[in-house]
Amino acid sequence: LGRVVSGAVNLVDPDAVVLGGIYRSLMPWLSPPADEELTGRVVSGLWSPGSGRLRASSVAGDAARGAAALVVQDVLADPVAYAEP
Repeated sequence: LGRVVSGAVNLVDPDAVVLGGIYRSLMPWLSPPADEELTGRVVSGLWSPGSGRLRASSVAGDAARGAAALVVQDVLADPVAYAEP
């Protein structure tokens, strides 16, 4: 899982990776080895073990909703950065 996700992270450089579906319930077992694999394979150097960038989706939502919430938080934190000139 860490190898596959690291390819996507290297391609699009997201702030976080949110896993849903069956992976959400398996996070206690998947997270440590996947996080270690991501740390070794993500080339930006921003991924570090235990950084919280690998997350499980919420119980009521899915991964897309969690990723969308991160974007909304960024916009609300600094709306001027997203304003058109």
